[in-house]
Amino acid sequence: MVNTTSNLSLQELKASLIEDLKIRVEDKILEQSNFNLLEKLINNASDKTEAVAIAELGTTYKRTGFFHIG
Repeated sequence: MVNTTSNLSLQELKASLIEDLKIRVEDKILEQSNFNLLEKLINNASDKTEAVAIAELGTTYKRTGFFHIG
């Protein structure tokens, strides 16, 4: 995922986010149908914050095996 957005234009950021999501599809982390929807939403985002928030929907968190019983 893109760490800094300040030096990218909105279009450059969108392209970068979409490329990151394509890699997730290739790595079988993200389903193609979900990618298609996220790509459409990112392309329609009106600002950088919105584009990043949409792209975050395509992220996953690996389970570490650790859990807390409280």
